[in-house]
Amino acid sequence: MLECVEAELERRLCLYQTFLKLYEHHGSLLDSILELETLNPSSVGVKSFYLQGVVDNTCVYVTTNLCQGQTLCLRQPQSIWTLGRDKNSGIHLVDSYASRSHAAIYYKEQKFYLVDFNSTNGSYVNGERIFKSIELKDSDHIRLGNTTFDFFLNVSTRILPEVALKSLMLTAQESVEVTTTRNLYQHPGSVLEILEGASIGSCINKAPLQRIQSNKEASQLLQFEQSQEMVDYFLSKNITE
Repeated sequence: MLECVEAELERRLCLYQTFLKLYEHHGSLLDSILELETLNPSSVGVKSFYLQGVVDNTCVYVTTNLCQGQTLCLRQPQSIWTLGRDKNSGIHLVDSYASRSHAAIYYKEQKFYLVDFNSTNGSYVNGERIFKSIELKDSDHIRLGNTTFDFFLNVSTRILPEVALKSLMLTAQESVEVTTTRNLYQHPGSVLEILEGASIGSCINKAPLQRIQSNKEASQLLQFEQSQEMVDYFLSKNITE
């Protein structure tokens, strides 16, 4: 009996040593394995997690979807965002592999850093375990426990020029034309109402359309023989006439 116990312990020790060697030399491989473990095989396109540090003049904050999948903007007076399994953490991780107080991301001297709080399963940046504060770079891959996410950094804001009013009007007109064309094909028996709803009906002679609508046979013919020429004719009308 004792020999069996010793043999089992020796076997487990060998497995543990093998795991440590794999862990030391192929940390990124372990990250990939852990990510696969969290995938739902019935789902397609699993949602990825991220945390973005934003520096907007004197205002510093982070945006992340780590909070139960919801995208939030988080501001902290000391610019320290704690992460852990504890619900009182700044960013609560729903992860049994994460420690209650696992790590923190903080901002100091115009840089973001990650620090580990001596967590059980460690904190990793790009597959390497960290043992002291490390500066985070844009697109760094982070793993805390079994939770993996990407870090993004935004340190500048660019103001785009105003959109010309003419461009906005052209865009609106194109939208009306596309919608009207689609509705004409889907509901050819109500051409007049569609054109009136698109503010085109007031620019054309309604009498021919009213006669078509009042004639059941003509309406049915219009439904089965949808003429592209007719659609193009109405759409080519000058609205300003």
